[in-house]
Amino acid sequence: MEKVYKLQESINPITDRQCVFLVSSNLPATKIICDLINSCLSRTSLAEDIIKIILVPRSLITIEKQFEEEDVYGYIQTFEFQWDFIHLGDSLLSLEMINFYKNVFVEENQSLLLPVAKALWTAFMVLGFPKTVCVNGKSSTAVYKLLNRCFTERGKPNINSGSCFCILDRDFDYASVLLTPCTYASLLDQVVGIQNGIVEIKKMMELHL
Repeated sequence: MEKVYKLQESINPITDRQCVFLVSSNLPATKIICDLINSCLSRTSLAEDIIKIILVPRSLITIEKQFEEEDVYGYIQTFEFQWDFIHLGDSLLSLEMINFYKNVFVEENQSLLLPVAKALWTAFMVLGFPKTVCVNGKSSTAVYKLLNRCFTERGKPNINSGSCFCILDRDFDYASVLLTPCTYASLLDQVVGIQNGIVEIKKMMELHL
């Protein structure tokens, strides 16, 4: 990778013959990409499918429609990158999705529930299916239904664990919001500690914040 840039409105114009964008699945980010492509087309010609766009965690109909309305479909290829749990410690798995609370509970956008179900499917295939499952809330129920659909379409785990799995909507769990830090960085600091902007886990992994 010769050149890496942060995606923003002031980003440099596209000059390389091959270009890859790795962005979250949101309309503002894809609008910037469309403007960059159209700006390049106004100056020169582009070969078909030279722009690769990787959408995290999934592609959405609204994004595909935006590419179509901006007349850039003939110059791009889109891919999905499924965001799974990150192993941060013996008892800590993280599924950090940007703006998940805002999208699901404020804007009532359910598009991110499927990636959550797929991430749970991956975890259960590795760890085994729990002995007891507790579900509370509309969104949690939808995730569990999607999880069962993943079991039907992709297969079920061969082992069962003796654990208990609880999934509940945030609006059913106000108390924990008041008892724990409200930012991901502060939660890491409370659980494993942060020294000089670095989180050390098992003395083998370092995360720079």
